[in-house]
Amino acid sequence: GVAVETLHAQDREIWEIQGAGSASPFIGDLVTTSNNVVTAVGETYFFIQTPSERSDNDPNTSDGLFIYTGDIPTLQVGDLVNVSGIVIEFDGLTEMSGSSVSYAVVGSGAELPAAVPFTPSFPSPEAVDVRDLEKVEAMRVTFDAAVVSPARGSNPTCGLAVAPRPFREAGIRYPGEGAGLPVWDGNPELFFLDPDQLNQPDQRFLSFGQRVAGTGVLYQVQDRFVVFPSDYSVSGTLEVRELPSAANDQFTIGSINVLNLRADNEALATKYPKLARYIINQLGAPDVIALQEVGEMAILQELRFQILQLAPQLNYTAYLLEGNNNTFINNAYLVRQRIQDVNVIQLGNAENYSEGGRLHDRPPLLLTANLPTNPPTPIQVLNLHIRSLNGSGGSNDDFIYGKRHEQAISISNMVQARQAENLVVVGDFNAFPFSDGYVDVMSQITGTPSLGAERPVQSIVSPPLVNHAFAQASAERYSFIFDGSAQLIDHCLTTELTDLSVANFTFTRGNADAATAYFANTNISTRSSDHDGFVLYLEAGLPVATAVEAPHVIRWLLPNPLRAGAELPLPKLDRAVDLQLWTVHGQLLQQWAKVQSQVTLPNVPAGTYLLRWTIGEQSGIEKLVVE
Repeated sequence: GVAVETLHAQDREIWEIQGAGSASPFIGDLVTTSNNVVTAVGETYFFIQTPSERSDNDPNTSDGLFIYTGDIPTLQVGDLVNVSGIVIEFDGLTEMSGSSVSYAVVGSGAELPAAVPFTPSFPSPEAVDVRDLEKVEAMRVTFDAAVVSPARGSNPTCGLAVAPRPFREAGIRYPGEGAGLPVWDGNPELFFLDPDQLNQPDQRFLSFGQRVAGTGVLYQVQDRFVVFPSDYSVSGTLEVRELPSAANDQFTIGSINVLNLRADNEALATKYPKLARYIINQLGAPDVIALQEVGEMAILQELRFQILQLAPQLNYTAYLLEGNNNTFINNAYLVRQRIQDVNVIQLGNAENYSEGGRLHDRPPLLLTANLPTNPPTPIQVLNLHIRSLNGSGGSNDDFIYGKRHEQAISISNMVQARQAENLVVVGDFNAFPFSDGYVDVMSQITGTPSLGAERPVQSIVSPPLVNHAFAQASAERYSFIFDGSAQLIDHCLTTELTDLSVANFTFTRGNADAATAYFANTNISTRSSDHDGFVLYLEAGLPVATAVEAPHVIRWLLPNPLRAGAELPLPKLDRAVDLQLWTVHGQLLQQWAKVQSQVTLPNVPAGTYLLRWTIGEQSGIEKLVVE
């Protein structure tokens, strides 16, 4: 016969299996570890930990171990077990798993090892390596921490920190790349909570402003450490901040990324009323609103109609020019009637990227207008939505970083050419206010010193622009949450202003900080997008014209739906009305001048249309449904 070599298991303590490094020194070995306490039992796994009296008491070696069984373990918390299996590293987690795993209960009712407390200094905000929590991987931990990133989706894992809220900082994530480039530590003080892994409540509404206190075991997925709680409690509430409308001598410019406001969004019917409320209540109905991620003009017209339904005095005019992509993510504006001589054009829409194709998928959208002062005050607003970092970290990096760099240079030239034009630059820059180590988009556009990047900043913009977020307290400098860290990627910049001064700048709150579960409620604006919007308040240096925006006071209920060719009765009016029938795509179909009784609808296809009326200086829009 053939001799078969039998693989014998080594008998090791858990802290020996874990070792002091980020990976076990016994990877691939068959190991047995005996008389350890079961600290948690899940549907396909369990955790074990060395009894306190056998711990090596070394803060750099974990006493806990994750065991993956693939089926429901026949164990109870407090059991003493012997476990054998091959040691592996899975997504950074040291574990035993697969068909090699076997376990046997050798006792029960054991006292659980004391949980390691999380404090402001552990996990340490000063740790160089984001994997500071590797030291207590799979161990019992206890915490009282602030929610710093909200619960998301069907798996409501939220971010927590005992230390102050972690923010994205400058640089390439640790360990970095290349000498002289900034390095970001990845915020090692951050950890996450998966509330229902051990049959606790799922808490889908966990949001910033709340705190969670609890005890559980610590799981690892790559550089993310997640507590599976055996018990926890929640306190506090989400803050929702509404901004005031402009004062009599002020004009306001707002900006918000509306997150896929387009026809193929299955939640479009929910988004419309939420965004309408957001613009009215959260943003205080700015005079000019720059929007990013809008589909076609029909979508924008429906949003303005929803605003009109909630606040009849807010008769915005919509402006949208489609970009160089087929994803229907465009820049757009809503502008109130009191803003005069409005013109909107795209800049750089024909520029090419050196690696092929158009440079600007969403070309910068320039609005020029006059503010109603005496004499009028000219103003320009440049609405940006720069190429994101989506897809970076792989083989496409050169294309992505190169495009971001060339877009920033192109925008720099646009800005420099308008230094004397009362220019306000707003939007979703998809860039931090400092270098990410690969490209320094903001230093390139603002003309401010750079911390360094693989693609160096070119000197174009002078004098430098003002970034108004820096007038805010440091804790307020964010508009988006990504992977647990607060980020500032939506910006408001200005050139030196003439006959205007900045009275205030502030962000709304209630989107980025809010759990995604809030989105389903159409009666509130909370979580209408994943970005927080902002408003810039400009104070006029010249007298504001006495003419004010005419209130929309005439309303009537249209007998919807109507048939093509039907008679459309008008409300009882003491003056004649001018009417225009438009498609929702912005095409004028018919107009009637000075009518007072009724009009006949043309033979148009079934669908939704907009009926615009004008009486003197008053005007409004009604929705008309033809069947």
